[in-house]
Order: sequence, then C-alpha cells, then structure tokens
Amino acid sequence: MARAVFGAGLLLTASGLFAFALGALVRSTATGITLAVTGLFIAPQLTSALPGEWGRTVSTYFLSNAAGQLLDVSPDSDGLPPWTGLGVFCGYIVIVLALAVVITQRRDV
Repeated sequence: MARAVFGAGLLLTASGLFAFALGALVRSTATGITLAVTGLFIAPQLTSALPGEWGRTVSTYFLSNAAGQLLDVSPDSDGLPPWTGLGVFCGYIVIVLALAVVITQRRDV
C-alpha cells in the first residue's frame, strides 16, 4: 500500500516532466499537452487492440501501462514488476528529454 502511495507521487512528477519535455520538443504548449495526454491516456488503451503476442509485449512496455504497475496494490504476475515498470517509464522520459535538449540547443543557437 505504501508503495502505491509513494509511487503515485513519483508517477505524477515523472508525467509532468514528460509533458514538459514534449512541450520543449515541439515548442508549443497546446501541442505538448495534447501529445502528453495522447501518449499517457489514449495510446496505451489502443495498444490492447494489437494482435497476438506482439500486442501483449507492446502493451506491457508502453508508457503508462508500464508505470501503472507501480500503482497496483496487488500487481499481476503477467506484467512488469512495479519498480521495473517505473524504470521503463523513466527511460521513455529520458529519451524524450534528451531529444528536447538536443533540438532546443540546435534551434535556439
């Protein structure tokens, strides 16, 4: 239970950083918010429609599906372990943040 409460704060902070990185990447607040909401809430639901084993693998490792394991009080044995899911989510954030830094430095110099 404590893991889920502590993890909710970590997940919210990481989601905000993800949205910030997307906003810096596209240089538009509205587009950044739209991409963040799409990436965190809409696209993970669409991954369940992918066929077969490939669909299950993509769904397991996709953004908020991976991080959502941290919020489950009784996690499934099929998904990622809770802290590994947060690590996968943070990996996505690091990639987007690195792209945002590189593109911002090239564009604004």
